[in-house]
Amino acid sequence: MSIGMLKSDCVRIVVGVAAIVSRYSLKYVRLVQWYLLDHYPHPFQRIYVDPAKIQTYGGRFTNNPYRYGGRFSLAYYAGATVRGGRWDRDTECVTGSAKYNAVFDRYEHGCRWEETGIYDEISERAARTGSYDGCTTRDDIERRYERIDALYERIKAEGYEDDGSLDQVCVNIGRDGEIMFNGNGNHRLFIAKVLGIREIPVRVLVRHERWMHKRKQFVDERAADAESEVHAVRADHPDLQDLAPRERTD
Repeated sequence: MSIGMLKSDCVRIVVGVAAIVSRYSLKYVRLVQWYLLDHYPHPFQRIYVDPAKIQTYGGRFTNNPYRYGGRFSLAYYAGATVRGGRWDRDTECVTGSAKYNAVFDRYEHGCRWEETGIYDEISERAARTGSYDGCTTRDDIERRYERIDALYERIKAEGYEDDGSLDQVCVNIGRDGEIMFNGNGNHRLFIAKVLGIREIPVRVLVRHERWMHKRKQFVDERAADAESEVHAVRADHPDLQDLAPRERTD
C-alpha cells in the first residue's frame, strides 16, 4: 500500500468518526431549533423542485465527503445550516460541468462514456486527491458508469424515487430564494433533466441568513393576513411549503 493510499484511508476514518459525532449530536440541536422556532426547517426535510429550474451551482459547500476528496461537512450530516455572506452571489452554470455534458452526450447523443471525456476527468481528479467520486482506478470509473447506466434505465422505467438516505441531490438557497445546486447527486439531477422529470425531492444543505429572515417574515405575515394575494404568490416557493402560521394571541 502506498503512502498516499494509506493517508487517504486515514482521512476517511477521521471523516467517518467526525460524521458519526456530528450526525448524532448537532442534529439534535437542529431538531430543537425546528421544534421551537416556527420558521426553522427540519434538518433533513426534502423539498420538491423542478430539475429544470436548478440552473446554477451556488456556494459549493462540501457535500458527501466519502466521494469528494474526504473533506468533512457539517451541512451534509447535520442539515439546515444557515450562513451569511456573499456565497450565493458566486455562482456557476451547471451546463459548464463535465458531468452535465457527459450525461447529455451519453443519453441525448448516444455517445459512449469514454467518448464524453468523463473517464479522463475523474482519473485526473483521483490522481490529485487519491480518490474522487468513489473511484481510484480506471476500472472503478468504468464500474461506476455502468451503475449510472443502470440508474438511468431505472429512473426512466420507474420514475425518480427517494430512498430515504442522506445521499440525495443537494441544494443551497440564496438570500432571495434562489435554489442552487450544491454538487451532490450530479448524475441524478442531470438524468432527471434529460428525462424531463417535472419534480424531484432534494435536500437543502445551506440557507442564506437573509432567506431565513424571509421565512420568519412569511410565517408572521401568514398569521396576520392569510388571504393576502401577494402572500399567496410567495407561498409557491418550494422552501415555504413546510411553514405553518403562528397562532395569534391578540
